[in-house]
Amino acid sequence: MATGPYGDGKKLHKQDRGPDGGNRRVLGNLVLILGICVILATVSPVPLRAAAVSNFLIIASFGVAISALLHRQKPFVPYLTRWDQAVVLYLLGMLAATVVDPDAMQNFLQTESQTGALPATDSATL
Repeated sequence: MATGPYGDGKKLHKQDRGPDGGNRRVLGNLVLILGICVILATVSPVPLRAAAVSNFLIIASFGVAISALLHRQKPFVPYLTRWDQAVVLYLLGMLAATVVDPDAMQNFLQTESQTGALPATDSATL
């Protein structure tokens, strides 16, 4: 019987057997989460899209890290785990944050607040 990578006696999934089966599963999950984050960001307006992708990826990385904690995965092992997935998502989120244009975002938000599409910020209501 093939047991889990932690010697806990849990059976491995069929696709996790073999030298790189678990790695394929982690990479597949990574691509799936990345795709979902990009699709969710397409709902936002174009000037805010890079910031939305960045935020979704960083939030997803924290979710994956919590999942790694709950599954008690070890962070430093020779195969890919949820910890590796969380690090890659976080780094991609930081990379996406570097292409955010703050001037374009500010102009968009000012234009939208002047047209009435977004509520104007008022220091008295804060």
